[in-house]
Amino acid sequence: GNQFEDAQSLGASADLALARGAADSARALYQRAAVLDSSAEALAPLAIARVETGDFAGAVELEKRMRRTHSSVGYEAQMPWTLSRYRLGRLYERMGNTAAARAEYEAFLSELSDAEADMPAIVDARARLRRLMALGPRPES
Repeated sequence: GNQFEDAQSLGASADLALARGAADSARALYQRAAVLDSSAEALAPLAIARVETGDFAGAVELEKRMRRTHSSVGYEAQMPWTLSRYRLGRLYERMGNTAAARAEYEAFLSELSDAEADMPAIVDARARLRRLMALGPRPES
């Protein structure tokens, strides 16, 4: 097959490994897939696998790279790209960086202001943002 098909096959194997609880194996397979296919569709699962294996900084780096290099929408990678700010907000929350988490949630909700209000990620981002705002004002950067 071609590189894209090979990446898809590796991604499917990684999905199975992750479902079986083999996060390290899944991460290695997603990494191999991302070498063959650098689209948001391949990078998002690798970022998630990095979270599962405790590599929060590596996940943040991938999510930011995805935001920088994959701004086009209108194909399969649109959803992973669209949700990247939401995932970044959750990562920053886990890392204790509430100011960055708030900024990502605010940007995510702004970007999706025309989306369906009951979309699970939007509902969750709003709730997380409300909770973070209740903790106090965001410090100036």
